[in-house]
Amino acid sequence: MKNKPITCEQFKKRLSDLCVRSGLSGLPRKLQDRHIIMKSVVLTLEAGEEYTEKQIDENLKLWLANIGSSIGLDHVTLRRQLVELKYLERKMDGSRYRVCPSGPGQSMFESGVENIDIYEVIHACRDSIEQKRQEYLRQRGI
Repeated sequence: MKNKPITCEQFKKRLSDLCVRSGLSGLPRKLQDRHIIMKSVVLTLEAGEEYTEKQIDENLKLWLANIGSSIGLDHVTLRRQLVELKYLERKMDGSRYRVCPSGPGQSMFESGVENIDIYEVIHACRDSIEQKRQEYLRQRGI
């Protein structure tokens, strides 16, 4: 029996949980969670465009700084996982990369996931946490 695709709402909630609330150290153990992380990374890249290794590394560093900063992962490990899980295709000499349009993880998500602004999702989650913190402090008179 085939699993149902991950919906947009499930993707957003789990991405927020993994990248903001979880305190992960490295990639998650659950394969589905890894796929959510990998999908969020490739959503920051242009489908069909080729990237040099330097360009991919810069994009991954940006993702790590802005989305996955709490995960405690380096860009090299992230790049390897993206290739291993077939979210990125790499030329044999390692000189060029591109988003893999038909990797096995692609069918795990409903089509609307492609349109999610992951920066907005993470920003909204962080704002919500800060608002709750401020409300807690206000209630305590701090």
